[in-house]
Amino acid sequence: MSGLGRYLMEVRRVADELEELMVGPLRKAAFSVLNRVGREGLLNMDKDALEKAIRLLSQTPSQRDKTLARLDDEDAATLLLRARYLGLCSANAFDLADQFLYVPGMGYRKAAEHGVRQVLRHRLTPDMEDVLRGWEGPGSEYDGDDDYDSRYGWDG
Repeated sequence: MSGLGRYLMEVRRVADELEELMVGPLRKAAFSVLNRVGREGLLNMDKDALEKAIRLLSQTPSQRDKTLARLDDEDAATLLLRARYLGLCSANAFDLADQFLYVPGMGYRKAAEHGVRQVLRHRLTPDMEDVLRGWEGPGSEYDGDDDYDSRYGWDG
């Protein structure tokens, strides 16, 4: 594996760990939160909420468990959704950055072309359907099935 590929894989794995925590009541609460506030409401974070989501993303599994145990299901689901969204953004940024490792040595015009093609090809912000698999937009309901691994092709 070359470049930043290992970081991309590991950062995506960390984001996927957060989705693994959204089972049972937390998964039901996550659907409820997204249906109530939508993407804009979820991502409209003040500085404190942003820092809490970033902190959760960087915590070990045992630290996360302690953090989430202090919250009710809806607050925990909101925090998990935000942290997973940010983790997926981070993984997408590593994927984009990896595309620029071989730019040194290119002519400036060729580098400009390469840069714009990469930026156009990469989407840095994930869709909510990527953040919470099985959520298909407003009105989506949690069906009680936490086996989203097999249903949505997640291979964690």
